[in-house]
Amino acid sequence: MNYKVDVCVVGAGPGGALLAYLLAKKNVSVLLLEQHAAVGKAFRGEHLNEEGEAILKEHGLFEKIEQLGLLRMEN
Repeated sequence: MNYKVDVCVVGAGPGGALLAYLLAKKNVSVLLLEQHAAVGKAFRGEHLNEEGEAILKEHGLFEKIEQLGLLRMEN
């Protein structure tokens, strides 16, 4: 299969997914590759710190993620 895109982002982790999203919003054609077929629900020690929250808010994504079931750290 051949794809003609401007940018290929490898890895749909937080950085890769955000980069692909921001490029697509600027009308850049993007192919986002991820080796896993599904997003796992298992706990891997990830958390959203204040800086990550600020980045998501800056791009209007925090509320959307919160609606999907974001669990906030209280302590």
